Amino acid sequence: MADESAESFESILEGNGPVGFFQKRLFFVNIFLQAAAVSTLLYTSFATPKPTPEPIRCLTNGHSVNHSIIIEPLNRTEQYSSDNNTHNGCKVLSYNGGILSKITIDVPTWLEEADAGELSEITTYSQAVGVIIGALCGGILGDNFGRRKVMFTFFPLMLIFHGVCGAISSWQALISLRFIVGVTAGVFIVISIVMPIEYLGYEWRDVCMLSGFWTIGAIVLSIQAFLSKNWKLLAFVSGAFTLPLVGLYYIIPESARWLLCSHQYQAAEASVKDMISCNTKPVAELTSLLDTARTNVSNTMHRKNYSYIHLFHTIELTKWTIALAYSCLMASTVYFYLYNKIGNITGNVYVDNVLPFIVDLPLTWSAIVVNKCLGRRWCTFLYAVASGFALLSVMILHMTGNLQSIPTMVTGLCLFGKLGVTASFSLISVMAIEMYPTVIRCMGTAIGVAFTAAGSILSRQFKFLDAFHYTIPFVVFGGFIITVGFSALILPETIGKPLPNILPCRHRKIPLTEGARLFNPWENV
Repeated sequence: MADESAESFESILEGNGPVGFFQKRLFFVNIFLQAAAVSTLLYTSFATPKPTPEPIRCLTNGHSVNHSIIIEPLNRTEQYSSDNNTHNGCKVLSYNGGILSKITIDVPTWLEEADAGELSEITTYSQAVGVIIGALCGGILGDNFGRRKVMFTFFPLMLIFHGVCGAISSWQALISLRFIVGVTAGVFIVISIVMPIEYLGYEWRDVCMLSGFWTIGAIVLSIQAFLSKNWKLLAFVSGAFTLPLVGLYYIIPESARWLLCSHQYQAAEASVKDMISCNTKPVAELTSLLDTARTNVSNTMHRKNYSYIHLFHTIELTKWTIALAYSCLMASTVYFYLYNKIGNITGNVYVDNVLPFIVDLPLTWSAIVVNKCLGRRWCTFLYAVASGFALLSVMILHMTGNLQSIPTMVTGLCLFGKLGVTASFSLISVMAIEMYPTVIRCMGTAIGVAFTAAGSILSRQFKFLDAFHYTIPFVVFGGFIITVGFSALILPETIGKPLPNILPCRHRKIPLTEGARLFNPWENV
């Protein structure tokens, strides 16, 4: 069935300008909000202690040790003082069992006494599980109650619970609060991904998704951590610094597509006209296009609540949903494993928490150009397979003995492989938004976000592979990302196509009275 409402919207966007002042304002406002969410989620990388990559026994002879910053990475070959608890002028930390761990900022005593590795793991799991639950809830809320209200309900809640983390006094409370922060962030992230795309023309959707400007959040958090150097202050400042962004509620409009599909025709018309007036470019035959869109929605869809069952409404949707879930899970698993593998590049924790995201940008931006030539599916396949072969090449280099002469080669291959994973994963996110109709778009996006968060947990379960041989993880994850490339070919090609609105209801029949009312439809609610 032809989606005439989607085609009408594309005609309006094309006539008014697919990326006018209205779209630019919406895009940058949304970037600020997403950066705040990223800053909130990455807070645990500064606020929890981390075990050293190669744990060594403490040489402090039982002396009391004060908490402080250790910027340089711990090295097995360096000598540690046994009388003044210093290392190159920096004080060191001792945890239960005598394992030395580094920490980036000052923390309270109760956090010092916790086991570094266990606390970091549990906090990460708690927040990730919260994101999974929040994303799934956000998908239903966004598709049934609207994008704008849901997004600006959970955004301030996320910042408030994040700020409260600075006032707690036990690690149990920290884990519980990070779970709640994850839930609220999950709801917000799903809506914030979908919102700007529904107002963009088809030529600019990939540009919006692959811009990567949300990295600003990681940069700002790193600067705040460097300046504050205090666990509580960082929570308060990072939360209060972004809380005024709630006022952007009056700038971001409700999605005109969602209003139309929810049969709120007058509100949808007002939203479209607001966009046109903001871009100051009239659209020819606007009323006719709006009438066509409204008639198509009225003839094909009931006004009802949707659920995740509707992601399996047809055989094609079922196939796409399964492929999307698998692709996001595997790509995320590989990404976070490689992220942890190259997490200590420069030795400066403030730089290392940001650098892995920044180095992703050039290759991700290249995907904007390449996918316009090859299409979304084949571009994803290209980047995923290239990343997989880069990881598999570690086995070949090991067999030839070249890794012994170039010790940094493994880190370089990890970095290159991670770049390909990021590009392919970003393109899958674009297809996830473009292939689902408006009425279930948030739920489809939520599937991708939820399985991405699940991948961050799953990646930590493969640590046992390192015990066999250092090449085994590269072979396993190289195979994983190659399968992502093939699974992306199952997804539909969405480049250059209208953003769909319609999910046809079965046995939809229009009464004669309603057909007569369509003569002047925009004057009726």
